[in-house]
Amino acid sequence: MFVKEFEVKDLENYALFQNTLFGFSEDKNYGKYLIENFSLDKNQILFIAYSNELVVGAIFIRIKNFVCNIDRLDVLDDYRNLGIGKELVFVVVNRFSNSINRFDLLVSNCEKDARVFYHKIGFVDNGVKDNAYKMTLEIKKEEVA
Repeated sequence: MFVKEFEVKDLENYALFQNTLFGFSEDKNYGKYLIENFSLDKNQILFIAYSNELVVGAIFIRIKNFVCNIDRLDVLDDYRNLGIGKELVFVVVNRFSNSINRFDLLVSNCEKDARVFYHKIGFVDNGVKDNAYKMTLEIKKEEVA
């Protein structure tokens, strides 16, 4: 398994991942829609996890004002509990920790497993917003003497 930043050449594999993740059939092919309409603005970044030739996980982030918002983290059911979600988060944190002050995300009140997952990797609760827990990972910068 390896994690990489999304490139246009990954779009077809990412579209297949989305179809599998959400159970779309050929007649409701989100992947096809995604291929035809996919775009990221300058503040959005997508990282994907591959197992062999298959996209098995993805993390979608937005960066603004020294804060990285994790908008989505998805892993295919058959690949859960293998460390893929954790690896995706760690890749993002390691990549941006020098330029970001904190990482934020929202976890729905009904997603108890997700909240436990984020607690295990260092996120803390930071309030409630729109029936979701706001969770934060603060980046402590080394003080320069």
